[in-house]
Amino acid sequence: NGFVEPRFDGSKIEIEGLSSTLKGKEFKPRQKQLNAIQRYLVDGRALFLHDVGVGKSFALLGSIIKGKQVGKHSKAILAVPNAVFPQMQDLALGHFPNAKVLMVDAKSLNKENREATLAQVTTNSWDIVIVSHSIAERISVPDEFKLDLIDQEMSEVEAAIDSLSDAGFHGGLSVKSHQKKLENERKKIMDRIDSEEVYNTVNIEEMGVDALFIDEADEFVNLNKITNMGHVAGVAVTESKKARAIYYLTNYLHHKNGNTGIVLATGTDIRNNIGDQFTLLRYLAPDILMEQNIDMYDD
Repeated sequence: NGFVEPRFDGSKIEIEGLSSTLKGKEFKPRQKQLNAIQRYLVDGRALFLHDVGVGKSFALLGSIIKGKQVGKHSKAILAVPNAVFPQMQDLALGHFPNAKVLMVDAKSLNKENREATLAQVTTNSWDIVIVSHSIAERISVPDEFKLDLIDQEMSEVEAAIDSLSDAGFHGGLSVKSHQKKLENERKKIMDRIDSEEVYNTVNIEEMGVDALFIDEADEFVNLNKITNMGHVAGVAVTESKKARAIYYLTNYLHHKNGNTGIVLATGTDIRNNIGDQFTLLRYLAPDILMEQNIDMYDD
């Protein structure tokens, strides 16, 4: 009972440039959508848990457009499922016909187009930069920041191993496996720095992006957990590449913005088990977890 859930009233919100029609029919934002936008404007971060069909796409688009208008962010990326990506530009322009919308697809990041795409993103004042989930995992953070984060996480893993061993740890193999993965990732980064090799990625710092909005965020819940319950059925400790990529991005933006600039949207906040909510909080509010002394899943 440490928190009182705030209530947000977005009934007074007016978004400049919003069309009164969509596909030839009258459009008026629902109160729940406006309340979601107000939450972002006040807190600078949010988790939109909207059921399918209640309009979370507009809540995301409206938050991005209004957020830029009031100075909450200067340039935002919207990451959407691959299957939705082709239609999202039409939806964005349907709601906001005068918005400057940039679509970044796989071709935009190939070897021939990468530099031109980076220049296009950096030098223009886009209202929305839309990418697919598969492209989002190819957006990197500065190597120095990633190394610092890996070193911090390795220290936490080592401390966790000692702590859990004292408590009769059953899942040592999974935690030590994660430690090994971090060591390998650190080596890869150092090798890349030494070789000055250019990878098929773009750097979020170079892009000038200061906010990240993720639709269907439940696609990224497979992030490694340090836990004493790895042997329990249903407690997932495996990790996907795309979840690790989002973990780096969200941590970087929290670091740069003072724990703001992240919005997650999903109709399935618990996809597999309660650990999914823990992962979403690691993306959205690591500072709150730290304040509550929740360093590991077991805490």
